Amino acid sequence: MLLHQPCFGQAIPVVTSPNGKGVFPESHSLSLRNYGFGGGDWATAYIKAEGPVGGSELRYDALVVLGSSLGQKTTNDWDSALMPYRTSLSVE
Repeated sequence: MLLHQPCFGQAIPVVTSPNGKGVFPESHSLSLRNYGFGGGDWATAYIKAEGPVGGSELRYDALVVLGSSLGQKTTNDWDSALMPYRTSLSVE
């Protein structure tokens, strides 16, 4: 539950990997469910949405990854849409 608090307090959407299903409640309004092979439409639509500058940047400006190696399955074949506009932080 400690990892949930920053998301709730800052209204940060949460995407999980296929192996991370269940670490964040999928029934919560901030859940975009999982991304990767076999991932859901909500996560894919959010990650691939165009940003405010005519599509030259993505909708999100930071990506925080907790406990994932970001392998081929998790990243949907290393999709370049997972490269955020500004910051990326990975904690394995």
